[in-house]
Amino acid sequence: MDDLHIERLWLANNLRNYNYIAVCRKTGEALVIDPFAVDQILVVVKQNSWTVKAVVNTHDHGDHIAGNADVITATGAPLLAPTNAAINNVDQWLNEGDQINLGESIVFDIIDTSGHTLPHISLLSNTQTPELLCGDTIFNAGAGNVHSGDAITLYETFENKISKLTDSTRIYPGHDYMQTNLEFTLSIEADNQAAKQMLQQANHHSPENQIITNIGQEKAFNTFLRLSETAVIKNLTNRYPELGAEPSRQAVFLKLRELRNNW
Repeated sequence: MDDLHIERLWLANNLRNYNYIAVCRKTGEALVIDPFAVDQILVVVKQNSWTVKAVVNTHDHGDHIAGNADVITATGAPLLAPTNAAINNVDQWLNEGDQINLGESIVFDIIDTSGHTLPHISLLSNTQTPELLCGDTIFNAGAGNVHSGDAITLYETFENKISKLTDSTRIYPGHDYMQTNLEFTLSIEADNQAAKQMLQQANHHSPENQIITNIGQEKAFNTFLRLSETAVIKNLTNRYPELGAEPSRQAVFLKLRELRNNW
């Protein structure tokens, strides 16, 4: 068993947020990721006698930073956040290539996963089963919106970062949109059997116990990782002939992101 434990907290709010606490099983050292539900976080920390080493923000949206001050007041932990994020009282700015140590042997690599916002980071563990705390970059079966970001940058993140992760890498997104995202996949790729099967499974799980997927699974049913699939391209080019007969992967991604905005 890996020394790393990821505690996932379901907030049951209208934004469908998750909060996360990454913990070293051996030492009880913990990282609080993107705190929003302060009371829930502090109760779990106290119940387990964990020591909060740091608060880490993936990006600067309010539902990912609102709990910073209260968690820091309660624990004395420093605040780490991506360079140039609109976040106050940051003790250490994070850039791609930086690392966060946790416990005796756990290391998180900082990856620039901008697109949903500029900037945006994710944390990737060095554990036998890699764990990706990804904020709002990749969701179960989906991709983050770009209302305050940039769609081309998000495409580049998916193309050059997310798709290159090992298939065993498990993802921990900031929200639960799994069922809706799978339904979107099936609106684009109606015969995607992996999406149909995962939707059946997801419908039998509550958000508190929702399935944790890995990159290998995502490649089978996340339409934003299936840009060269014949069925995806045929659907889009039939509906949007201006894409041309052989649209680029970027053009497919951008059209999918546009369609998901209003779906």
